[in-house]
Amino acid sequence: MGVPRILSFTSEDISNAAAAIVRGDLVVFPTETVYGLGANAYSDEAVQKIFVTKGRPSDNPLIVHVADIEDVDMVVQDIPDYARTLFSLWPGPLTLVLSKIGRISLIATAGGQTVGVRIPNHDGTRAFLRAAGVPVAAPSANISTRPSSTMVSHVLSDFVDKPFVYGVFDGGPSEVGIESTVVDCTGGLPVILRPGVITAEMIEQTCGLTVIFAHTQDDTLRSPGMKYKHYAPDAHISLIEPDALDPQMLGGHTLVYSVVPDDTRPFPVLLLSEQNVYAMFRQADVDNIEHIIILDTPQLRARTGLYNRILKAAEGV
Repeated sequence: MGVPRILSFTSEDISNAAAAIVRGDLVVFPTETVYGLGANAYSDEAVQKIFVTKGRPSDNPLIVHVADIEDVDMVVQDIPDYARTLFSLWPGPLTLVLSKIGRISLIATAGGQTVGVRIPNHDGTRAFLRAAGVPVAAPSANISTRPSSTMVSHVLSDFVDKPFVYGVFDGGPSEVGIESTVVDCTGGLPVILRPGVITAEMIEQTCGLTVIFAHTQDDTLRSPGMKYKHYAPDAHISLIEPDALDPQMLGGHTLVYSVVPDDTRPFPVLLLSEQNVYAMFRQADVDNIEHIIILDTPQLRARTGLYNRILKAAEGV
């Protein structure tokens, strides 16, 4: 089997990949956030291949992707008016959780009656989704718990000899670099289940309602990224306040990162961002880094999506 075939966004590759999705194979595609591992969201058999390929827990739901606003009705129903105002943020890194229609696989929703839907901001991928003609369920294209893939080389390193993957579209590096903001729109107010670069302030300004952050989780997950350890390299990750960082904490296989430049120390402090966090985690594994220290600054906490991913990578299962 070897390495999956690389696809480009030619009409022939788009047509062949769309046919693969319809017949139940998996296709990896780029988005502005991270690369996704896609399957026909109407097919239980196809969606199950995602969980097998990733080693993903069956109670961790998937997000469903469509190309255009008019396709949203292929996925969800009973859409509140305030949720429709958030459609103006599409295409983009925003997922809306709504009541699913009956055809959406219950395997994709972890048995629940809601599903996250979004329109990715990538022209080639949207052309592929239009050609497929079915909604495509897709988590990040990586082995479960590992750092998400933001370039094709990440995908290929994780999916060698995986039998269900038809091919991988090469869309270059992801522009945003972390997964979409997920907003539950099944109640009277929008609830952020997973933060991202679409902020609470942006959502409030768009829909005119107060945004709530989810702090507790019931037994039925409505969003990926809520329950399990995610995004983690092999290295141990520590969040340390800048004043508490002692050079004695540093060994030969330790890296220090911050979201703000810091050239005042007798050791290098590397710059961290949404765009490089997953690539940094993956490179740390290649370089056999044992410890990653991230400076816990107010600037980092203000970047709620990035801070969330770091916490998820640092915590135990």
